[in-house]
Amino acid sequence: MKWFFQKNYGDIRLKSSGGVQPNLNLSIIENTLFPMCSIEEANQVVDAIEMKLSEIDQLDQTITTSLQQAEALRQSILKKAFSGQLVPQDPNDEPASELLARIKAERLTSQGNGVVRRKGGGRS
Repeated sequence: MKWFFQKNYGDIRLKSSGGVQPNLNLSIIENTLFPMCSIEEANQVVDAIEMKLSEIDQLDQTITTSLQQAEALRQSILKKAFSGQLVPQDPNDEPASELLARIKAERLTSQGNGVVRRKGGGRS
């Protein structure tokens, strides 16, 4: 009965009366035709539903595990990228720390010693 009412909830609600929030009543429920089957058939239906729900739970766990593995792989790739392990490195390239220091020095030189106003009135 539970599965029947869950599946047909919307149709049964359409039979309800009322304004903005229509109400179900005993009369509506009493007049709802409910398909009956043998207990053996009902048990088979319940078993089939429970098996499918179990499969869904297993798929959900598989998806969760795959997402965790994908995130770990992403982090591993990023780590290798930032440590220069994804592509061959040119030994003639300057280290990143020196490059950043040079860029900072070039910016300071291009700005001169003038005062630069930022939004909010701060100085640098």
